[in-house]
Parts: sequence; C-alpha cells; structure tokens
Amino acid sequence: MTPVPATPPTKRDVLARSADQPALVRWSTWTSKGMYFDCYAIRTPSGPVLIDPQVPEAESVEWVVGLMGGEAGVPVASVLTASWHERSAYEIRERYGTPVWLPRGGVEEMEGRPDHLYDEFASLPAGMRAITVDEGYAGDTLLLWTAPDRRGVLFTGDVILAGLDPDDPRRDHWRRRPGLYLWLHGTGDVNRFRDRFGRLLDEEFQVICSGHSVVVGDGAKTQLAQLLEHGRAIERPMGRGSACALTFS
Repeated sequence: MTPVPATPPTKRDVLARSADQPALVRWSTWTSKGMYFDCYAIRTPSGPVLIDPQVPEAESVEWVVGLMGGEAGVPVASVLTASWHERSAYEIRERYGTPVWLPRGGVEEMEGRPDHLYDEFASLPAGMRAITVDEGYAGDTLLLWTAPDRRGVLFTGDVILAGLDPDDPRRDHWRRRPGLYLWLHGTGDVNRFRDRFGRLLDEEFQVICSGHSVVVGDGAKTQLAQLLEHGRAIERPMGRGSACALTFS
C-alpha cells in the first residue's frame, strides 16, 4: 500500500468540457483545518464563476486565475453555498474586484461583507439556480447548474457529502466508507431529512459536487433516493451547536 503523504496534495480535475476547453474545474486543497476544501470554477463568456473558493495555502490568489488557463479571464463572481464557506472569497475580491454572493439565510454566521445576498428567487451567475436547505445557521444552499453536455450538476457544500478523498489521511473518519451522507444542523430524524431533501428527486441532476468529498457521478440521484428511503439519522458532534447526519453506516 502506498503511504499517505503527511500533507496531501492540491489537486485539479476537469469535470466538464465545452469546445475542447474546461467548462467545469474542481480543485481540492488541504488546509490547516485538517481537511480538504473542494472548490469549483465554471467557465462563462464573461470569465470564471467560482464556487466556495479556497486559495491553496502555498499559492497566491493568481493561482486561481490559472485554473482554466489565462485566456479564461479573471473571476467574475464567487458564489458561496453557506456563510461558513467564505474561505478565500474576500481575498479574491480584494485582488480582482470579484463580487461575493452569499445565502441570505447565513447572514448571522457570516464573517465578511458579501456584495450580494441571494435566495431561491435570485438570478445567479453562470445561470445557476439556488435550492435552500436551511434558512438558519450558515444558510446552507444547493446550487444547480447545467453543463454543456446537458448534465445537471448539483453543488452541495456541506449538506450532501460523499466518501472522503482517497488522499485524506483521516483513516478513522466517519465518512471513510463510499456512499452518500446528508447533514443538517440541529437535532433531527429521518422525516426531517426527507422534508428537506425529498424535493431534489424532482430535479434533473446527474452529478453531485460537494465541499468536502469525492464527486458522485453515475447514479447520484438514485443513491439520494435510496438514502432517503433506507438511511438512519445519527447525532454528530459539532462545535456550534448540535447536528445530525443521515447515513447507511
């Protein structure tokens, strides 16, 4: 078995292409918080739209501009799935003037000053559509985007997660097993998860891109349906209050 490095590497993956150019890029960077932050960039005619961006700690802000090649231009927006994902958004704004979009439900937990507060009725950059999961705490929100190949991509932040990145060294982590995991703040039961996430089964998506896990492709929607039907709710420790997860394990 190949040993896991002490500091896992920053990685970049092209998840969708258009006319031989990257249309959707994911980058995963290990942080001082002891976890991977997974971030995304969507190519638009005006420039890249970033989702939950984190500049790798060994790099400068300019690193982000090179993700899709210099011809893609500077970022035109940073859209956050929760106020706890402000990450490097304000640093990027200071360098490039890139406006920050933050869910309206996360105002009480935000640390910076976003340029825009959004909800399900907002017109978002890159043609994304917001689906609110939690109006409190960090304002957890899903973002639905249609790729050039017509696949629906669901950016899920903290609330729909998959198994850990293979390079993540936390061998005893509760998400070490492959599969889907749903997350809600506060106490809850299976019915609460079904209420919050059940309407996603009416949406068209084939890919789940979370803020802290591998990408889920084929069968993502089926996996979600099975989890809502057969999963069990468990309590999980959390620094800011209580939380619960829906899982098979």
